[in-house]
Amino acid sequence: MPILQIRRHGSSATSMMELPIPGYKTESDPPKYQPERDPLPRPANRGWTPGVSRRNTQYLQSIDFDIMPGTAYAVTLTIPAEAMNRVTPDEFHRWLDRLLGYLKRRALLHYYWVLEFTAQGTPHLHCIMWFGDSFERYRRTYIVDDTMVWRMVIGRWVALLKADDVAALPQAQDVRCIDGGEGWAAYCAKHASRGVRHYQRQLDNMPYDWRAGPGRMWGHDRKLPVADTMLYRLDLHTFHVLRRQLRRWCISRARLRKDPDKRRYAIVSARRMLRCTAPDMSAFKGIMTWIPREIMIQMIHGITADGRRHADRLTVMTEDQYNAARAQCTTYEQIRQLNLTTKIVRR
Repeated sequence: MPILQIRRHGSSATSMMELPIPGYKTESDPPKYQPERDPLPRPANRGWTPGVSRRNTQYLQSIDFDIMPGTAYAVTLTIPAEAMNRVTPDEFHRWLDRLLGYLKRRALLHYYWVLEFTAQGTPHLHCIMWFGDSFERYRRTYIVDDTMVWRMVIGRWVALLKADDVAALPQAQDVRCIDGGEGWAAYCAKHASRGVRHYQRQLDNMPYDWRAGPGRMWGHDRKLPVADTMLYRLDLHTFHVLRRQLRRWCISRARLRKDPDKRRYAIVSARRMLRCTAPDMSAFKGIMTWIPREIMIQMIHGITADGRRHADRLTVMTEDQYNAARAQCTTYEQIRQLNLTTKIVRR
């Protein structure tokens, strides 16, 4: 059955088939013990894959920037193209780790970064960093302003590369202050809208030495305030109505663009967002879009107001909580009802 996920700044809906529970044939069968299976080995890193791009977008949509402390800065860091013949992924990520460690000791509160590649195969780093108003270092108090952030970020990055005989130019780097939550949301939407098919995320645009093991493509400090995700189980008819409603909403938002070229492209993209050439898959095509949580909840309530369509709120459980609740079930119907009203998450 289709599952709807409502996050702080976006939503996604996917349709899946309901599979039978192994080990349960009839209602009279008692619950059987199923030993825990060993986790599957982690696959090799292959850069920007559909799963990596999807998880990146979902995490960006879940961040609650309204309660984010500090001042946000958009940072872009680059490497000279002539040095890419000797820069390895391990060396690049070592520079990044040392830069973040340096900034954490100097008023860095939170950070989020995304690694992309130009058409020439040169990696460049997009970061969003939150800095406090001041920090203490060597018994002195330093005030953090735009000039201080520029010196700390770009100055340290250029020094790290220079120590390894890589001549990075300060003019090729960029640091800009982001004003308010709307600027942060626009910055996130810009980079999250680039899927795995974008030329800056294709495997062919990576340097040849990077394709075997490029490392992580995005990361954060694991302390960003993330809002809880609301889950709903929909019937197939409600899922189809919701997709059409979301497409209409995206078209209306695209018509608000001021730039004529961007408005034309956004309208065409919104109209084609549900297009699928495979007849057997078009009815189950999922959807993901940037939409405020409040608007999405109102849309669900409007769709189900007449009583002909249904959207059941799911209970989020961990694996331990689910196993404890399942151990109390004695019939197949109870287990099936538990599966229909719960969603297991890993923490």
